[in-house]
This record gives sequence, C-alpha cells and structure tokens, in this order.
Amino acid sequence: MLNELLILAFLVIAVEAITEIIVASTLFQPIRNFIAKKASSSRIAGFFAKLTQCGYCASVWIAFLLAWIIQIDIINFFISWVVFTFVLHRLSNFWHEFLSRWFNRHPIIMSINLFKTGDNDGAGPEVESEVRSEEDNNY
Repeated sequence: MLNELLILAFLVIAVEAITEIIVASTLFQPIRNFIAKKASSSRIAGFFAKLTQCGYCASVWIAFLLAWIIQIDIINFFISWVVFTFVLHRLSNFWHEFLSRWFNRHPIIMSINLFKTGDNDGAGPEVESEVRSEEDNNY
C-alpha cells in the first residue's frame, strides 16, 4: 500500500513539474512562440498552442500519457486508465495550487509586516494582502 502511494505521489509531482516546464518555463518559451506563430495556419498547431499556454489543459494530456505508460489495471485497463488520468490531473492541480500559494506566486499573497509603524493600535502585526488577476495563474 505504501509503495502504491509513493508511486502516486511521484506521478502527481511529475505531472505538475512537466506541466510547469512546458507552460511557464523560459526553456520552452521559444517552442511556445514557434507553435503560437503556426497556430493560425493549422488546427493541430492551434491545439498545441492552446495546450502550451494552458496549464490546466496540458496537465490533462500529460496525466493521460503517464497513466497510459503506468497501465494500472484495477477493473479493466480502459476504465482504470481514464480514472487514473483524472485522479493524476486533479491531484497535480491541487499540488500546483499548494506550491503556488506556498511560494507566494499566485492568487492571494499574504505578507505580515512586523515592523510597520502607523495606526495599528498595538493590536499586533498588520497583514497586507494582494489579489492578482486570473491571468497570473497557470492553472
């Protein structure tokens, strides 16, 4: 049981990491730009352009491929493949959201200013929050 959970955790991290590299890294920026330029001339290129710009979309297909490679056969292969794809996809999205909030990169950034002077009435540290737009999210 522990072995299966470790494999699941590894695959969830792999889906999130591969998705992040494809969608947000500077390493893949030239590839994303090239595909985006070709998007108007081909439906296939348009599909891949959307895929490389949408982390949520890309994670589905990456999970789909990893689930096929792993080939877990619980009920029958096809049902297990589809279910495992969506489990990997959703868990990788939760993992991404956790990492995004943990490293203060996405939607709500909370910072505690312990040394701020002003009208705090001595009630403790002030909490400042900033809400970013949905465009800042990869998922």
